[in-house]
Amino acid sequence: MITKLLGGDLVKNVGGIIDSLHTSQEEKDNAKIKLQQLENDLQTKQMDINKVEAGHKSIFVAGWRPATGWLIVGILFYSYILQPFTIMVLKIMGKDIEIPNLNVSEVMPIILGMLGLGFSRSYEKKNKVAREK
Repeated sequence: MITKLLGGDLVKNVGGIIDSLHTSQEEKDNAKIKLQQLENDLQTKQMDINKVEAGHKSIFVAGWRPATGWLIVGILFYSYILQPFTIMVLKIMGKDIEIPNLNVSEVMPIILGMLGLGFSRSYEKKNKVAREK
C-alpha cells in the first residue's frame, strides 16, 4: 500500500509532526482527522486499483496473483513432501546426496497476506457480493 511505502504508519508519523505544529488541542484533533481521512482515501484508491487489476482480461495483469499462489504451493509441496520423501528414498538406496533446502520462512509473509485476501473472497461469496464470471 501507499502508506507502507511511505515508511510505516502514516497517521502516527505525521501525527507527531502535527502535534508539534499546532498549539490548541482542537487544531491538533482537526488536523489528525483530516490526516486519517487522507489515509482512508489512499486505501480506498488502492482497493479500487486492485479490483480493476483483478478483473482485467490479460493474464499478465490479472494472473500474477494466482501465479504467485501456485508458486508458493510449489514451494510448500517441495519443502514438506517432495524433499523429505526424496531424502528418504535416497537413504534407503544408500546414497548420500545433498538436496537443496528452501527457506519457507521467507515466503510466509506472502502466504499470510494471500490467505487474508482469500478470507476476504470467502466473505464476499458468503454474503453474495462476489463477482460471477
